Amino acid sequence: QLTTLASELYKGAIVKASNTESGKLEGSLSTGVTVEGVDNFLIEASAGGNIGTQVAGTPFNIKITARNSVSATFTNYTGTNTISSASTMTSGAGPTAAFSSGVLSSHSVTLTRAGTYTLTTLSTTDPGTLGTSNSFVINPGAANSLTVFQQPSTTATSGIQFVQQPVIYIYDAYGNHATNDNSTQVIVAVA
Repeated sequence: QLTTLASELYKGAIVKASNTESGKLEGSLSTGVTVEGVDNFLIEASAGGNIGTQVAGTPFNIKITARNSVSATFTNYTGTNTISSASTMTSGAGPTAAFSSGVLSSHSVTLTRAGTYTLTTLSTTDPGTLGTSNSFVINPGAANSLTVFQQPSTTATSGIQFVQQPVIYIYDAYGNHATNDNSTQVIVAVA
């Protein structure tokens, strides 16, 4: 007879059972049974495997799997999770949809800060249970604006290059310096 309420059980608890009838002990297990639960989460690309390079502001799908202590899918997990990243998330932070048989097969996220990042997921019912994705790169998006970083020399001689050349920085819509853009041409005219 189990006298502990299910809400009082937690992952890793050791439960011992005994068989009693009319107050008499008829039998008892000599060893306890450890309560199994979600030990960690695996975050990967929606098709499986590592998350690859992404583009700032472009949504991409991930898959999250609840796993037990030996990294097998914990199929009893039907909860929801939150997702976070050190990059700015404009969508997908959570809570997620409910897992089905321990798997959230597709969840869309959008990150807008360029750099190298990971995603982290936490169970909404057990915030101590988490998972972290592989590190992946977010490249800047398409060119959106430019800034004159360095003005040219104040004096010029016809037919001779400026001593100090102008430097123009290109940014995407999210303020990322588009260091990966080698194709946008900027034409400068003297007014």
